[in-house]
Amino acid sequence: MQDRTPPDRNAMQEWARRLATEFGSRAWDLIEQRQRTPAQTAEMVDAARAARALWRLATGSSANIEALRAHHAVACACYRAEDARGALAAANLASTCGWIDGEDATPFDHTMTMACNYLARTLQGGYTDPEPLARAIEALPAEERATFSRILPWRRERFLSPRAGRGATHQRAHAVAASGAD
Repeated sequence: MQDRTPPDRNAMQEWARRLATEFGSRAWDLIEQRQRTPAQTAEMVDAARAARALWRLATGSSANIEALRAHHAVACACYRAEDARGALAAANLASTCGWIDGEDATPFDHTMTMACNYLARTLQGGYTDPEPLARAIEALPAEERATFSRILPWRRERFLSPRAGRGATHQRAHAVAASGAD
């Protein structure tokens, strides 16, 4: 039997970082698709979870911005897969990352944490007030708001320019929702 040489820790972390990036990108590509096959749904959840585990290996810790963003991906993937327990668990993990602040976490990261909690709670069947999340999204630049338009199950009117016609748009969205039309 041959003696195995342990792998170089730095090389292993670099490979884990590369794979985490690839798996994370694939997960988000699938999350943002409007429709997926059952195989793509399974791949989406597996890719998000793999990215989260690989970030832990790459960084040697679960206390970093990559871990927070990986929790976001898992929560959104589980939401799309209608896995309420998985979405809630990942959203709760993202929420416990309160130690990430300052230059690490951006307003987008904080808003994404709110969105993950919102999505997880909607799968639980309870009422979740969307207004705090909507206000946080409105404060983001248009490019970042567009990301939420692909993730959240809200009508497009919710993602128009911030505060421009908010009242009329908000009323229109509720009127459409009340009428059952889309």
